[in-house]
Amino acid sequence: MGNKFEEGLSSFYDNNSIDPRWGGVTKSGEKFDENLLTAAVSPARWKELKNKTLRITNPANNKFVDVKVNDTGGFDKYGRLIDLSKGAFSKIADPKKGVTKIRMEILGEDFLDKENKAKNYTSTMSEEDLDELENIEYNRLKKMGR
Repeated sequence: MGNKFEEGLSSFYDNNSIDPRWGGVTKSGEKFDENLLTAAVSPARWKELKNKTLRITNPANNKFVDVKVNDTGGFDKYGRLIDLSKGAFSKIADPKKGVTKIRMEILGEDFLDKENKAKNYTSTMSEEDLDELENIEYNRLKKMGR
């Protein structure tokens, strides 16, 4: 495992949050199952991360889960780095919280080109900014009844 990582916010999605127009099928063509250890990334990251295994760690409790990227979502506009299936999110945080700070590591290096191999991807956001985004997203999800 390398030391390439990013820090940001994560929420989760479940069977109730899947748009019925998609027929419950993920971007990769797999049937969505909220209990599987899977994740969605922003459409801009799909080509880079599709079918990759990511290690998602909650720095507040050091719990982690390894997930497969098999979907995309538009959650980046809300300041989130990734959305996890409910099953994956439950391994690192209480779903009642709705959103949590995470550290995302990309397991394996096949997506990297030679130029990027030595880069260490870290958050460009301050801890205060992450706290503020976490509170905003928590309140948004609370209004939605999650």
